[in-house]
Amino acid sequence: MYISIAADIEEILQDMEEYAQCYERLTHANTVFKNVNTVLKRWKKLDFSVTIPFFLEVFHIWREKILTELEVVELLQYIENYLFRRMICDFPTNALNKVFIILDKEITALDGTQEQYVEKLKYILENKKERTQFPSDEMFLDCLSNRNIYAMSSKVKQYILERLENGNNLESKNIYEMLERGTCSIEHIMPQQLTPVWKSTLGQDWETIHEVWLHRLANLTLTAYNSSYSNKTFEEKRDMEEIGLKESGFRINQLIAQKQKWTLEELQERNEELKKTALRLWSFTKSNYNPIQDALISYTLEDDFCFSEKAILKFQFRGVEQAVKNWTDFFEKILVILHEIDKTILNQLAEDDKKKDLSVYVCRSQGNLQKQGYRAISKNIYVFVNFSTQHKINILKRLFQLYHIEITELILYLKDKSK
Repeated sequence: MYISIAADIEEILQDMEEYAQCYERLTHANTVFKNVNTVLKRWKKLDFSVTIPFFLEVFHIWREKILTELEVVELLQYIENYLFRRMICDFPTNALNKVFIILDKEITALDGTQEQYVEKLKYILENKKERTQFPSDEMFLDCLSNRNIYAMSSKVKQYILERLENGNNLESKNIYEMLERGTCSIEHIMPQQLTPVWKSTLGQDWETIHEVWLHRLANLTLTAYNSSYSNKTFEEKRDMEEIGLKESGFRINQLIAQKQKWTLEELQERNEELKKTALRLWSFTKSNYNPIQDALISYTLEDDFCFSEKAILKFQFRGVEQAVKNWTDFFEKILVILHEIDKTILNQLAEDDKKKDLSVYVCRSQGNLQKQGYRAISKNIYVFVNFSTQHKINILKRLFQLYHIEITELILYLKDKSK
């Protein structure tokens, strides 16, 4: 017995050491692979720490040679695109905790293997709905075009402009460092303060154009000569000797410098140009994975979702899966598991003579309770189960609080009732 325990402890410590090493490489972007580090550095700039649990699993299976370097880069970029699109579309971030905690398990659950890992990842994310969805091209481009980019955090603005300037070009500039040191800055092509000449150039709708387009991406660029440009006319900004946009060393300014003027028409043109670039940089690539059967959708109790619309096939609690026949079977089985963890909770509820709140549903054996909608959870503990699916979910949420268990530890695998 001593040898067995010592061996178990040693294995646990080895796992802890491995994950600690993965965590250090991940959070410091210091793997031995340059392309992986490049994506991780961008990930750090956006502070997507919510992905860490999943990325640790990715690094683990990469170390096991299940994934190649190219697959890891592809996976990291896909997650980057998913998160950035959601950020631009202003989707809630609190929905992502659950996504990345269970994502590795979802991928493996599709066919019981880690084969086609990246394609299965894409398949799962492209099928996310509502609060966890992967924004479509149309939704993403609409938000990117219309959002006040200048009002976003400095890190996000730096990230966007760095990607637009460098793309995936090996001959890249350190835009982050240049912006942070002040050697370059964000330039409003149409200035924040309009001169009479600018108003005349924009035409009779100058006020509306200025209000709508000023802080949009189409009107923003990079320059090292922001103070020199000030609120000069577009022609002056473009043609200034040595420092004008025509002489700019930033790729992002090349197309701007070809414009003859800067009015609503040019803003709209540049917006269309940026949309094409955005689709290349933050693509939504469809998966090539074809599931053998209809994929199950996973949920946790924290999801704001109408569970009554789905059928449950199985659940996972603390890493262990169980198949179930229906919602009542699931409800009974999870109650049995909870009772094994701590027998005091249901016993206390059964002994509560006032029969208020949760104690209404729990009682001792008295007569033929099964005909009255009760099911035996253990010897002399019966729980009422004859109510709606959503009510069962609500009861479980409250019971998990009594047991001091995080509701994210329970994963439900559902499918449409019609399938």
